[in-house]
Amino acid sequence: MCPRCGDLEYISHILFHCPFATEVWDLGPWEYKLDTSPQTSFFDKLQYSMTQAPLPPFGFTGNALPWICWTLWTLRNQLMFENRHQSAIEVFTRALGALKEWESAQPIKQNPNPKSLPITRDTVGYPLEIICNTDASWKGGTRSAGLAWIFTDFASEELYRGSSAQNFVSSPCMAEALAIREALLQGASLNYRHICIKSDSQVLVLKYSFIRSLLSDDHRNSSGFSPISTTLAFSSSSSFLSCRYTFIPRSLNGPADGLAKSCLPAHLISSPPIVT
Repeated sequence: MCPRCGDLEYISHILFHCPFATEVWDLGPWEYKLDTSPQTSFFDKLQYSMTQAPLPPFGFTGNALPWICWTLWTLRNQLMFENRHQSAIEVFTRALGALKEWESAQPIKQNPNPKSLPITRDTVGYPLEIICNTDASWKGGTRSAGLAWIFTDFASEELYRGSSAQNFVSSPCMAEALAIREALLQGASLNYRHICIKSDSQVLVLKYSFIRSLLSDDHRNSSGFSPISTTLAFSSSSSFLSCRYTFIPRSLNGPADGLAKSCLPAHLISSPPIVT
């Protein structure tokens, strides 16, 4: 029997017919929801998914259906053998994060026309928006992290940079989230009103997009979300008039990466964490 709903379990039930699977598919990422009913075959579902373009702000170009199916399957196994429970949002976020990670690892195709090279800067921004590159350096043995953020204007002129270090950080993903939180706090203190956070953590950028869409004006305390989710939801109740998140490849985030790594050694010397 299905460990989630108690009905008879078979492959199509795990991937499409279980209410939990249906909830995952209802999240997107296409304009129209996937038909998960038994009346359509797996081939019909796959063929439909191949004709649908992903909606923004998901930030990928491939077909998400195989990745969502694979994630539903593997996380079902984790539920069975490790008793690890995940929400529909966590399943969907992990699937799209894996897809984007795979796409970013593919070789870059050379553009035969040098006059039409892709522009790396966001074209949806506007002159009043402040760009903030963030990054973190995490040391697992001591659970310490170096956090960094660099603010630039629309013309790429640096306005401000800052860094800090913190102990008792549970994971690299949490370190990235803390760097974003510090950047938001710094940006608010500098009275920035429009901000664009750039992070090389695809998981966080994607996760924030879902949280942003789920948090209404009456539920901005983000109760029920993980600490990372709560950190990213800060901008929903801050003084920013607009706040958006975009992914930046690690190769283009060098200054913030170097700043994060440089502040960590000095912190470990001056304030070594107590490891138990």
